[in-house]
Amino acid sequence: MKTLKLAMAASLAFVMAGMALSQTSQPTSQPTSGPASRPVAVMGMLVKVDGSNLIVNSRAGRETTEVTVATNDKTEFMVDAEPGKLADLKPEMRVVITPQGGAAIKVAAWSRGRMGQVVKVEGTNLTILLRGGEASEVTIQTDAKTKVFVGEQPGTMADIKQGSFVTVLPETGTATKVIIGLARGAGGNRSRRGE
Repeated sequence: MKTLKLAMAASLAFVMAGMALSQTSQPTSQPTSGPASRPVAVMGMLVKVDGSNLIVNSRAGRETTEVTVATNDKTEFMVDAEPGKLADLKPEMRVVITPQGGAAIKVAAWSRGRMGQVVKVEGTNLTILLRGGEASEVTIQTDAKTKVFVGEQPGTMADIKQGSFVTVLPETGTATKVIIGLARGAGGNRSRRGE
């Protein structure tokens, strides 16, 4: 009897996981309501923009699934921490999409950049421990044109502290943007150093 209950519980969990995955990978045409039906976020790498649809490689655990999410004229776009539009989205951007009822409410997208943890800030230079593969430190120059954001809110160089997780744009050269707090989320790969 105990084995039967465990098997039934495992089967129910498997079915519920499948239902959640199908809701994530195929936007529904019915709006959701109630506390148990919060919008499902789709996180991953943008493959392409197809008309008003976004094709995303979304990762759940070790599985990667291609997901199509519709957008419409009410969809809010944030690109590299600033207001944007559908035309600003490019393949290989990291995205977090909040769909509801078949069309995304909000699309937050980030260009590829240097991601890591701030080791030190000296004047206009910041040194970060890069995330991913082999950990290495890199010193990045900023200048008077460098924009700083705390999440999606404007910030200043004074907001960049030792230990902060940052994404620096572009991938090479002087920083045009430093986004604090993004490196830990937004679909980026986790560091092997146990962040």
